[in-house]
Amino acid sequence: MEFATVYANVYANQITAFDAKISASEQHIQELEEQLKREREQLEQLQNHRQLILSAQSAAQSALEQAAKAFKMADTVDPSGQMANDLLDAIALERENIAPTPQLPQSGDDDTETQPKPEPSDNGNDPIIDVDVEVEESISARVEQVKTANGNGHVSVEDLNELTIQKIKRLASFKKVSAKGKRWEIANRLDGLVTKEDLATLN
Repeated sequence: MEFATVYANVYANQITAFDAKISASEQHIQELEEQLKREREQLEQLQNHRQLILSAQSAAQSALEQAAKAFKMADTVDPSGQMANDLLDAIALERENIAPTPQLPQSGDDDTETQPKPEPSDNGNDPIIDVDVEVEESISARVEQVKTANGNGHVSVEDLNELTIQKIKRLASFKKVSAKGKRWEIANRLDGLVTKEDLATLN
């Protein structure tokens, strides 16, 4: 009886060990199948996105060809080039309406950042921090600078914002500032830089 029990235990231990290996292999296969499924889904998404890029490229090529044709016809009708420039402004405005540029933070937004709390001095008295005073002086100095610039023949932001997007981008390029963004964003960058003589050169 003892021999039979020992005999059975020998095979039982072997069977248990192999059952564990088989279970681990099945689990590994399941994980690989799930990973393969995810890879196939990602591949499909990449292929679809590539097709969209190809379609966009084809549409852009057709649009450029049509735009070139329209500009040539406009220059034929109006040799001064004004009609073609108006057409370019219309295209730029359409782009701005379809995909508006995210608004950039206005000047002074950084002033709202939390200031570090002052550490007490050795004698227990808190030091005086004049951060708010410095900010107010900075804003006041900027206001005075803009007033002085406008008094010397410079164009205000409001006047700049009334220009077409194409003209204000030309001014930005001339003044070596970024021409990216909406009309009012570019106008703010040009604040205090554009004179009435500069506007005259656009006409």
